[in-house]
Amino acid sequence: REARFFFPPEVSPPWGALHPSQAAWSPADLAMGRPSGCWSAVAEAARRICDDGGNDQGVVPAAANMSEAWSRGMDELESLPMQATMLDPATKVADLDAASRELVFAYLATCMKSSAEIRRIFEAVHAESPRSLRVKEIFETVEAFKQAAAFVTVAEKVRKFDTLFDLACGHGLLGVLLAYRFPRKRIVCVDLEKRDGFGAIVSAFERHGEARDPKAATRDVLGNLAFVQADLRNTLDDGTVGPQSLVLAVHACHEATRSVIEGALAVGAAWGVMPCCIRDGIYLSCGVKGSRPRGGDDDLRHAVMCGAVASKYSAERVNCIDRRITNRNIFMFGGAGFGSRDEYLRCCGTPAGDACEDGGGV
Repeated sequence: REARFFFPPEVSPPWGALHPSQAAWSPADLAMGRPSGCWSAVAEAARRICDDGGNDQGVVPAAANMSEAWSRGMDELESLPMQATMLDPATKVADLDAASRELVFAYLATCMKSSAEIRRIFEAVHAESPRSLRVKEIFETVEAFKQAAAFVTVAEKVRKFDTLFDLACGHGLLGVLLAYRFPRKRIVCVDLEKRDGFGAIVSAFERHGEARDPKAATRDVLGNLAFVQADLRNTLDDGTVGPQSLVLAVHACHEATRSVIEGALAVGAAWGVMPCCIRDGIYLSCGVKGSRPRGGDDDLRHAVMCGAVASKYSAERVNCIDRRITNRNIFMFGGAGFGSRDEYLRCCGTPAGDACEDGGGV
C-alpha cells in the first residue's frame, strides 16, 4: 500500500513530467519510461485500474479532480440534507441528487491520505448495496476513524497494540477502515448481530482495495479483520482483550461506555469512547439541570457529562468531530500510559501539540 498511483504537480516521476494537456499519466506513459523497482508496481497497478473500470481513454483519473467538489472542506456539510443543525440521520447516499452524492464521494477521497482508492470502494458499495450507506453514518464514522488512527499512531510511541476492538460496531465501518489503515494489526468488530451492510462494505474493500501483501499468491485485503457476534461485556470478560489491545466504542449508550472503559482498564488495555446518551447518576451523583434551552440541543449537558467521564478515568486525549455531523461528537481516549501532558506532546513530535489536538496527520 505504499506505492500510490497519483503524483502532486511538483513531483516528477522517473519517466518525465506530466504534459499540461493530460489529466493523468496513461499506462502507455508508464510503460515507455521502463520504470524499475517500485515504479514497476505503480505501472502494473495503473494498468489494473484501467483494465478494471478506468475511463474510456485508458487514463488514470487525477486525484485532484476527484476531490474538487470538496473545496470548502467541512463547510460542505451544510450543502447536504440537515435536520436542524446536524446531518439528517435518515438520509441515505441513494437519496441524494448527483451533486450531493459527488460531495460525499469527494470527501471520501480525502479521508485516508495516499489512499484515493477509498472513493472507488464506496462507489462500489453504493452501486451494489445502495440502501446500506447513510450519509450521517459515513461522516460520523470516518471522522471517528481519523481520531482513533491518530491516537494509535501517538500511543504506539509509548506502547504497541496488536489488536483493536470495535465494540458495538453496528455497520462495522470503523473496524473496516482501521483494518485497512493498519494491515499488520488484528481488528475485531463485535456486535449482537452482523448487519447486511457490513458484508457489502467488506466485499467492496476486498475487490477494490490494495492487498496487504502484493507479493502473496492469494489476494488478501482485509485478512486481518474479524467479526464476532457477542455482547461487548462478554468480549471484555472472556480473556480476548489484553494489555496490547485498544478497545473502541462509538456511540455506546449509558452504562455501556462505563463497561468499555472499566473492562479495558481491568486488563491493562487502552480505550477510546465517543458516548451517545449518558444517564444521570452514572458518573455524577447529581444531574446537570438547566443546561438545555427550551426546545434546544443539550450540548452543554453532554459536554459536562463527558468531562466527568474524562476526569473519572484520567483521559489522555479529548477531541471533537464536527458538530454539524452529530451533537454526540466528543471522543475520549486513555490507558496508553502517558505519564504527563508533556510526555504526550513529546510523543506527538511537536512542542505545541497541534498535530495531536486537531487529529491531523492521519
